Amino acid sequence: MRATTSVFPQRNIAHGAVTVKTVILRTVTLKIVTLKALLRMVVFAVTGCWMLTPACQAQKSSGASETASLRGTVRDVHSGEPIPGVIVHVNTTVMTFENGGLVAAPGADSRGMSTTDEHGRYALSGIPAGSRSVRAYNPKGIFTTAGRFLEIRAGETREDFDIRIENPATIVGRVLDENGEPLAGASVSVVVQEYYLGEARYYLRHMGFADDTGAYEIEKVPVGAKVRLMAEMPPTNFDALAASKAPTDPKQRRPAYARVFYPDLPHVEAGTLLTLRSGERREGMDFVIRREPSLCVEGSFLLPPDVGRLRTTVEAATPSYGSSGRTGFYGRTVSALVDVAKPFRICGLAAGEYRLTAATDVASGHPLQHYAVTSFVLMDEDLKDLQIAPTAPLKIPFRADWEGTPPEGVSLDTVSVGLDALYRAYYPGEQRDGRSEVPGTGEFGAVLAGVYGVRVQLPTRRADRIDYALPASTVANGVYVKDIRYGNESVLHKAVDVGSEAEDGGIQVILGYDAGDVTARVVDKNGKSVSDCYVHLLPVNAGDETALAERLFTGQTDQNGVQRWQRNIPPGSYRAVATWAPVDYSPEGIHVLWLARSQAPEITLAPNGTAEVKVVIPDQK
Repeated sequence: MRATTSVFPQRNIAHGAVTVKTVILRTVTLKIVTLKALLRMVVFAVTGCWMLTPACQAQKSSGASETASLRGTVRDVHSGEPIPGVIVHVNTTVMTFENGGLVAAPGADSRGMSTTDEHGRYALSGIPAGSRSVRAYNPKGIFTTAGRFLEIRAGETREDFDIRIENPATIVGRVLDENGEPLAGASVSVVVQEYYLGEARYYLRHMGFADDTGAYEIEKVPVGAKVRLMAEMPPTNFDALAASKAPTDPKQRRPAYARVFYPDLPHVEAGTLLTLRSGERREGMDFVIRREPSLCVEGSFLLPPDVGRLRTTVEAATPSYGSSGRTGFYGRTVSALVDVAKPFRICGLAAGEYRLTAATDVASGHPLQHYAVTSFVLMDEDLKDLQIAPTAPLKIPFRADWEGTPPEGVSLDTVSVGLDALYRAYYPGEQRDGRSEVPGTGEFGAVLAGVYGVRVQLPTRRADRIDYALPASTVANGVYVKDIRYGNESVLHKAVDVGSEAEDGGIQVILGYDAGDVTARVVDKNGKSVSDCYVHLLPVNAGDETALAERLFTGQTDQNGVQRWQRNIPPGSYRAVATWAPVDYSPEGIHVLWLARSQAPEITLAPNGTAEVKVVIPDQK
């Protein structure tokens, strides 16, 4: 279970370059997010500021008479090659999205933003003196951003202020059947594996579709990390399948298509791991999807006939569409309205593991009263007599408490608590967000049975407001989420499985108040400070790589080679490791940190204490 103070999937990122893969939906039903909300999340990811809020507007009122200038090159984080077409801006310039691109907001000083030329060069001017963050946005990636921090004086012109950012790759190929004929409409997805909520889970990240010739192209593929490719031929008319008149003999039915993993293997674990280079265009990634016997699942809903119809979806279970951990969610599903008064029969499915969901058709104006989720496996014959008992949404209480009695001066008005579904998007009518005083109680008014992550957001006091959407680095009052419990079980680093009945007492959030300061200084083998590298605090009590992924803290050094976590780190023992490039949450990325910990310097942070550590970064490769 993950507790976080950020609206974004990646946790405990204190500073610096962050690749945020936010919500992109390619869907027929049920996967919906408003454009306004998406744009607000994108602007925050790129600029660190909500679009045109009073605080953001205040940024651009800084005195223009004491300004500075900045020039540099944006380079590939892996190869060091210059990258053209990258947008660079200083954090005092308010940015927004317009016509699909990032631009200075109306009334903002556009001198504070620049687009790199063919040599990767940029130039900024009109920068107010002081502590500044410079951000870069690569339109070639899915909300790929990076940044650096600096102190700049009035009248100063800083040269060669380079920024390193990821330059994504492209995958190209064809999808054919066993006869060499193109499969138009087939989808090809990039599959990643990440540690999330106590497990190494598979997620879909990017997707492309085959044209009439079977050709597909997937852009904006992450580099460095290992990925797999998956191809499938999804059904296009689920209504016809749900009202299926398919023959009872599978041999007389139209064939189905099963998922395949490159190169044409049936299981995700067997798929080839691919590592792409910066800016690479990987061609020839071809698939053959063979026809297989068409299977059916038959059953009934255990509901009164007067309920009417339920919106029903059947999708492959792993990897599934819906929530994808730290990288947003991305998916396409096909659904149909099924009459509960009659047995259902859904055909056209290949052998495999599936998930069936059914819910009140809220799109027709009905309240969300019934919901069910069921997993099943098809092998070599139809599945019959599947009985599904939808349940009403649950009311789940939650409570926020201090661990013990906080000292005088430590207080918190309220906290925001929410449940994030792991395998699906939001249903209209759900109520799984709330706030509570500390100590105090709240309630999730309508929660559907399923698997969730608990999200806890701590407010940050500012002169003009309390904002619940600021990153963890701004929470500097020593307060942190010490534990989360569901019934008698700790779910701080695990998923919550909400069944047909809620656990007594619901969810309890326990807050600590004794977090301390940790300052890390990164140097090379000659003792010279290293700026803009990444430093990681690894808890000594993380017993395996899964636990390490949930509990590590990551930051980026400033121009003096220093990263400081201000009242953010819970007391305990940690080892510090530095890397030149960001480390993702894949098994390969976490394994790098796991191996490095044995020779890393160790610190012990007392309650409300301070600790300093010097970290020698390995020679850059």
